[in-house]
Amino acid sequence: MENPSIFQALGKQRIEQLDGLRAICALVVLMTHLINGAYWFTHNINFSPSLFFKSIASFGHIAVLIFFVLSGFVIGYTTPQKFTWKEAKNYVIRRLIRLYPIYFFALFLTFIFTESTYNLLDIVGHLFFLQGWLVPVINNNLALWSLHYEFIFYLLFLIIWNLNIKIDIAIVVCIISGIFSAIFRFHPFEILGYFTLWLSGLWLAQNIENLKLISKRFISYSFFSSCLLLGAFSSQNILKMAIDKYGTSSSVLPDILLTTLVTSIVAALIVERKLYWYNLSFFVIFLIEVITVAYAWQQHTFDSLEGLQFGYQSVGFFILLLPFTLLLRKIPINWFKKLTNIASFSYALYVIHHPLIIIVYRLLKLNDVHTMFLVSAINILAAVLSLLLAWFLECYLHVKIAKKLKIQFQLN
Repeated sequence: MENPSIFQALGKQRIEQLDGLRAICALVVLMTHLINGAYWFTHNINFSPSLFFKSIASFGHIAVLIFFVLSGFVIGYTTPQKFTWKEAKNYVIRRLIRLYPIYFFALFLTFIFTESTYNLLDIVGHLFFLQGWLVPVINNNLALWSLHYEFIFYLLFLIIWNLNIKIDIAIVVCIISGIFSAIFRFHPFEILGYFTLWLSGLWLAQNIENLKLISKRFISYSFFSSCLLLGAFSSQNILKMAIDKYGTSSSVLPDILLTTLVTSIVAALIVERKLYWYNLSFFVIFLIEVITVAYAWQQHTFDSLEGLQFGYQSVGFFILLLPFTLLLRKIPINWFKKLTNIASFSYALYVIHHPLIIIVYRLLKLNDVHTMFLVSAINILAAVLSLLLAWFLECYLHVKIAKKLKIQFQLN
């Protein structure tokens, strides 16, 4: 079956390396909940994931931040620059067609099989993407927290598009809002803070004409970028620890620390030369790493379970891997092609995998299991079922539904 890439569907040049990056992020989120699921449900065995798996599990949040940047880029890349009410109407309809058919199924799967207590308001709140604000995110599908932000980002883009607001100014305003969110617990500040990442992807898309897209043979700095991201993630979490100690529990400000870097990683995968801030990001992050290592060591962070859960151990990995990143930082872009098929159903995989994992665990009564071998086998089963169901929903069922809806609304 044809890969329904959004770039391909809208007649744009397909950027396979971004499809590959999207697939990697979806798989990381899946791995995160598989590891956490094993920890939550296996009470009769001594489940202690290795340092490697703990590191993977701690990257689930960072994968969502990359999704935000990619989402902003896709909207900027596929939406006409000139605002008209007709184009705005088509934009809204396309977004709703993209989100809701699969989202309805995900909510059905989430609420029908949950053991959590919920009421009609919780269902309505999730239907209108208000989870995490006016209603709590249901425990059966914690990944849905980001859909609330994503939906509001789509609406905020309409304002920016209509008023022709400069993206640079909007980013500055959102960074300031993110800083305020660390001082005052106010949800709109948090929304605008996270909007910084989305706007960074939008900025990159709107300036893409001034940057030459890479050729298929071009060698990117993806390995180097990954190690930078690893280090930035450690700094982010140590900064979060300091904010939680002296400010509010908002995690937006540490996430903003990664905005330039995450955008640079996306840029490094699509343009033929590195952008000017790329080298600067490396030196800034490396200096922060040195400081955070000293701070974490002084606070005995590396000795605590919380430190392992937050991924502080990756600081040491970053410094140890630094010499290798300088030698091995070039990896062919073609490597990402192998993951583009997974990217075609990454949205469905993201919204349905968590409740499906929980259903598998409960149906098979994994809490009575005493062996790690069976835990691993159940995890593999849950992962395979998630991938197969996601493919069916997005590559088959959603394609048919979207085609009929686009004909009904006279969309191309």
